[in-house]
Amino acid sequence: MCNDAYQKVGKDGEIASVSTATGFELVVCNFVRDAWEDIQRERKEFDFYYYSTSLETLSADTDEPTLPSQFHSAIVYGAVRELAAYLGEPVLEQQYSRRYNNIMGQLMRSHVPARRVFQRPLA
Repeated sequence: MCNDAYQKVGKDGEIASVSTATGFELVVCNFVRDAWEDIQRERKEFDFYYYSTSLETLSADTDEPTLPSQFHSAIVYGAVRELAAYLGEPVLEQQYSRRYNNIMGQLMRSHVPARRVFQRPLA
């Protein structure tokens, strides 16, 4: 996910390892970590998150979020959105903000349990 975000902000190459990242590579990795933590804070009702009482942190190359894999792009889009703001790239920020909002809407519709509203009789 760090490499994906790194390339989406226009950087060439790859981040060799999260644990040895320095400079801008480390900034990218931190934004990816923060994006995942922000998603976890968004809704405690996510059905994939029921048994966890604390935030998961992405800190090693092998760490995988409990987020279903088809929604991993939400982490990348959130990170790129924030990176674009950090870099002063409003067009990129807006583009990835739309993508983030779209994928988060899909995530919420498919992984937040429906709430039932019961109406009481009026009389």
